[in-house]
Amino acid sequence: MILNGKEVFLVSGQLRETKVGGRKGVSPRVEQRVVIAKDDLAAYNCLSAQEPDFSPLGHATLDDYEETARKVRAVVEGNSDVWKLYTQSPA
Repeated sequence: MILNGKEVFLVSGQLRETKVGGRKGVSPRVEQRVVIAKDDLAAYNCLSAQEPDFSPLGHATLDDYEETARKVRAVVEGNSDVWKLYTQSPA
């Protein structure tokens, strides 16, 4: 299978759940799902049909992630100043 990076969506979201006392809510954990679809609306519709209790927060495509990785590498290698990178100080 050949994947089109514009048609692979990484969707972040939370699961709807029943809380203490029967209250409805969402899990505090953010989870991710991968959906292959023609566009973002189709991805959300597909995910909704497969996991109705999954509440999407946002998405990015595989192309988005690959472009981000290219930019980070360029900054680390000194070939770009498009972003400022922050690193955690050693403890």
